[in-house]
Amino acid sequence: MNQVSEALSQLRHRSGLSLGETARAMGKAGPSSIQRYFLDYREPTIDLKIAREFCRAWVGRGSPPITEAEVLALAGVGPVPAGPALETNASNPLPAPSPTSMPLDVPVLGTAVGGSGADFTLNNGVVDYARRPPGVARNKAVFCVFVRGDSMEPRFEAGDLLYINPARPARNGDDVLVEMHPDQQGEPGAAYIKRLEGQTPTKLILRQFNPAKRIEIPIVRVLRVCPILRTSELLGL
Repeated sequence: MNQVSEALSQLRHRSGLSLGETARAMGKAGPSSIQRYFLDYREPTIDLKIAREFCRAWVGRGSPPITEAEVLALAGVGPVPAGPALETNASNPLPAPSPTSMPLDVPVLGTAVGGSGADFTLNNGVVDYARRPPGVARNKAVFCVFVRGDSMEPRFEAGDLLYINPARPARNGDDVLVEMHPDQQGEPGAAYIKRLEGQTPTKLILRQFNPAKRIEIPIVRVLRVCPILRTSELLGL
């Protein structure tokens, strides 16, 4: 992602709104109308009219609250915003990290449309690199994927970039990436983005939001369960 797309993604996560909720707050029909700004927007700035619509959706939300100046900066009114500040000593505050100050070295793994009800399959190939937030500065196992499909709306929407931590065991209540053993050796296994509700000696119990349903998967079919990092974890708060 370029600097504008990265900054927009950080502001959206900070606002606490999904892509669809942001679009609706802007007066748009749905997430597809703004998705291009978050994937890999090629221009150095966004249109001022669009920036004001983002202001309508985000200003006042988040911690610290998003300001109009931060959003309008993406239209060329001042510098590109530095992003959410980290907790520091108030008498000696550190500057907030800008997107370009974060190493561009977190691998984004390629995905393909999944069969048999899967959200996607991981092809294990690196298709891009994302910025490394301070909370995962030393965790070289972290990788990213883009959400496919709408099975977890409104929590996650198609095109959202997720940071996955295979180094930490998943806990009940975590949003997770579940990767299955492949049906045939050498082929990628099915993968799912779901919420972990629990586990028995023989089954993994997951929750899907859209449509809402409970999913049970035999443990013997599961290769790994990796938690999706929350914004607070990415920022090291």
